[in-house]
Amino acid sequence: EVAYYDPHVPVIGPTREHARWTGTKSMVWSEEEVAKFDCVLIATNHAAFDLPSLLRAADLIVDTRNAIAKAELETKEGQLVKA
Repeated sequence: EVAYYDPHVPVIGPTREHARWTGTKSMVWSEEEVAKFDCVLIATNHAAFDLPSLLRAADLIVDTRNAIAKAELETKEGQLVKA
């Protein structure tokens, strides 16, 4: 199962390249919902993201924007992969 969270993009609009995602809604943010996923990918870094909450909820985070380090947050061993 794949989902996304972005308060700036509440619903994915139509595109030629990714038509199957049209109408997909951003998930509701909660630590309980985040904890259901095996992995969280940080593909963009917005000030609206609650990174401390993400760290509490997610077992594995792939950070493609170095958001965790920039925020100077501590992670558990094995929790963070920088990509």
